[in-house]
Amino acid sequence: MTTIYLDCTIGTGLSGTFLISEASFNNIKYEVLKKGLTEDDILVIYLCSCGGTPNSGFLLHSFISNLPCYTIVYSLGVVNSAAIQFYLGFDRRVATQESTFLIHPASYPTSTWKFPANITATGAESVESAAGFVEAVDKSTAKLISRYCDLSETELYQRLQRTYTFPETESYSYGMSTNFETGIIKDASTIVVKDI
Repeated sequence: MTTIYLDCTIGTGLSGTFLISEASFNNIKYEVLKKGLTEDDILVIYLCSCGGTPNSGFLLHSFISNLPCYTIVYSLGVVNSAAIQFYLGFDRRVATQESTFLIHPASYPTSTWKFPANITATGAESVESAAGFVEAVDKSTAKLISRYCDLSETELYQRLQRTYTFPETESYSYGMSTNFETGIIKDASTIVVKDI
């Protein structure tokens, strides 16, 4: 069994830090490939993240959900924003006591994220294009979450637009989490956080 502890931002945050989408993603990929994980193996990740960019969340979801091994994730504290996309890619998703899952409308600060080449950051037309792009990202996020959740895509989109926090038991009752467990971490001093 391979275990990785993550306490980080997914993708580029407002500070410009790049923690998971490239360096950390490559580190996770390296750990997985180095071990030569197969369908007989188990990968366990303990996750605490305030989120990050949606594109990074989609990337990690795709990577984790396509691994040949059985994957397990434990929420430790917050699993917010783009980290929810990552979380949903696991075979077994365990919400732990007092963890929360926050969804909100996407935003892309132009100083740290570049729109596709056909969308520029100036002029009324480009603002309209950017708004349409962000709306499409929000709809894609709601669609992905609805695949794992007993809420409709429309209901999730509405909750996402007004920012919504699922407490741990609600994430389980709606199906975002496959399990709810208490007492996962008996002695927090034994956790080694690998900020990769």
